[in-house]
Amino acid sequence: MSAIKLIIADENKNYIKGLAQYLQEECGQVFEVTCFTHGRTLSEYLGKNNSVDILLINPQLFTKDISEMKSKSVVLLVEDVDK
Repeated sequence: MSAIKLIIADENKNYIKGLAQYLQEECGQVFEVTCFTHGRTLSEYLGKNNSVDILLINPQLFTKDISEMKSKSVVLLVEDVDK
């Protein structure tokens, strides 16, 4: 079984570092995690026909170009507005 290709895209470096570390420690080899903090580098990566199973992305980085790239699932990172 191959790893699930997951991209985490957020401007908060501490958040993506912590989440990636947690997934690697708790889920072993289930996920192949790649992280981005800039939309431009994410677009370049996706533009090179790199396949992605799950794109976990901050709405501020989610552009029309990125939405047209091939991702099986896109999950937007939003704050809880019910607080």
